[in-house]
Amino acid sequence: MRLRILAVCVLRHGFHCSDCPTEQNPRNRQIKRLKQFQSTSRYILYSNGEVRMTSKLPARLYFGCAGWSYKEWVGPLYDHEKTMLQQYASVFDTVELNSSFYKAPSEGTILGLTKHTRRGFMFSAKINQKFTHDLALKLDEASLSELENFVQLFDPLLTQDRLGCFLVQLPPSLKRDDQLLENFLAALPHRYNYVVEFRNKSWMDDATWRILTKYQAAYCIVDEPLLPPEIHITSDVGYIRWHGHGERPWYDYRYTEKQLQNWIPKIKTVQENTKKTFGIFNNHFHGYAPENCLQTMQILGIASPTQLKTMNRVQRHIERELAGLPPAGTLDEYA
Repeated sequence: MRLRILAVCVLRHGFHCSDCPTEQNPRNRQIKRLKQFQSTSRYILYSNGEVRMTSKLPARLYFGCAGWSYKEWVGPLYDHEKTMLQQYASVFDTVELNSSFYKAPSEGTILGLTKHTRRGFMFSAKINQKFTHDLALKLDEASLSELENFVQLFDPLLTQDRLGCFLVQLPPSLKRDDQLLENFLAALPHRYNYVVEFRNKSWMDDATWRILTKYQAAYCIVDEPLLPPEIHITSDVGYIRWHGHGERPWYDYRYTEKQLQNWIPKIKTVQENTKKTFGIFNNHFHGYAPENCLQTMQILGIASPTQLKTMNRVQRHIERELAGLPPAGTLDEYA
């Protein structure tokens, strides 16, 4: 009973207070020292009746794909008679919005995203290409106002805690320019989280990490042909994108289980040093993205039984396709 009261006390206050009934228990006097560990970045484990401090809380992991509206996923992941987003959100807890890169979404579109997803589902949105590619991060007063209006479109997601971050994807032609990057990040509205994905190797420099850290913008860790898969933690958000290593294009690629296994230590490193970690698979051809995403979750030990059954369905469909056989099975069959 005393241990139960102690546990409640520590979890509620962050330390053992003098008013608790367990104060007179000598075995628990050590709890007073927990006052110096009230930071939410630490947690407490109870083992054999002891209260112990650990290192930082591991980040919440969000795994999903870059986009969900792919006709080729009908069969391996989707049934015909249901909406794609609703089916997608029944399997994954995050998705990356690619369409915002090409066109600003309407208010109705944003509200529709909340309608077909459950609370706790997280969206990441690409910043429109006008700012990253056409203007190459060079903002004047008019374009800055336009950018502010763009990000504000996503406020309905933000107010419901469904907006993970904005992805700033730079073109391969844009070479390192420290002042340009700093000016752009300084101008961004600060109530959102941002992730920067570089496509030119010149950005792989200590100066880049310092600038990102200064403005709490996350470095987008990538697996692709252009940049090395280095881990750099520059904010409380971790963001990993798997593009693949296909030739034309990169993302027509199916990762092997061995390749995914090799990523597990890196994922855990990111998780241990951030508050939220997103893992996004962009290799959408043939249903490879949902397959590889679910495989990674399985290896990490975070896949639910329903997700594992969905993974089996996707894999069977892919194998039949590779063998030249017609598709078979429905989502309900593997549910």
